[in-house]
Amino acid sequence: MACPVAKALDVEVRLGLPRSTTVFVGEIPSGWSERDVDFILDACGKVKSWLRAADWETERAKHYGFCEYQHGVSCLSALEVLHGLDVGGERPLVVKPNQATAQYLETLSAKLASTEEPEEGEESQGSKVEFMATRAAIERFLEERRRDDARASRDDRRRRGSAHEDERRRGRKRRAEEGEGEERGDAKREGDREGRGPSPPVRQEAEDDGVAPVKLEGKVKVNVMNVSVKKKNIFEEDPETEETAKAGTDELEAWILQETKNLLGEEEPSLCKFIMEKLATDETEAALVDELKSFLDDEASVFVKKVFAKRDALGLK
Repeated sequence: MACPVAKALDVEVRLGLPRSTTVFVGEIPSGWSERDVDFILDACGKVKSWLRAADWETERAKHYGFCEYQHGVSCLSALEVLHGLDVGGERPLVVKPNQATAQYLETLSAKLASTEEPEEGEESQGSKVEFMATRAAIERFLEERRRDDARASRDDRRRRGSAHEDERRRGRKRRAEEGEGEERGDAKREGDREGRGPSPPVRQEAEDDGVAPVKLEGKVKVNVMNVSVKKKNIFEEDPETEETAKAGTDELEAWILQETKNLLGEEEPSLCKFIMEKLATDETEAALVDELKSFLDDEASVFVKKVFAKRDALGLK
């Protein structure tokens, strides 16, 4: 538009032609509310009506609709500012006039172009300022939406991660209770076979290696072989190896903590600890990806590959 909006509206009124000011608006992101759509449409001018298409069975809003503006100048603004705009959806926003509107806008544009230009281009400059102000307002709105979406995504991941951890905790508790129940049942069955209830506890009379006499209830005397098992020190031959491995483990843990912070927006020590525990149990790459999908969604696969590569680089296989 060569003229500022105020003068363009005056030219349009004096044009005296029947107005057709309906445009098609498509590729509306699925997460957008009617309030979001109203904002960007209103930013271009006064909206006379807005009709969002909906599924007749589910009544769910579709990704397109039809907007009728009060003035053709607003249509021109919408076509310039909104068409092709990246609004965070799968594809850029689409704004197109129908045939009648296209003909009307062509006539209006020609009339505006023929309007006498000021000598110093003051009105032309004013039109650019108004155009830039409209675009800036929409860009601020979109940036705010992106921040809100990112915050909501982090909160959702945190909630799902917490629920996943709670479920794992309940599972461990349930398995522990089942194991205790089985042990009690075995002891009771053993006692029932001997006709004297559960086996009494064994009291050791000596802690030394070898054979230790043990006295049981009922004047039964048996010999119990106490076998002392010493944990093998894998670093016995090279004392420096243990220190080197610990330094590598600390470095890997710090790296994982930073990487998860980059993905989730804040540090998650519990998630880092969970990953380190899985690596310590020789968890496979595929299994760890499955474990982390509830936390990291589609980013889990790439992240796990980086974790295993970092671990291998530190010599912690």
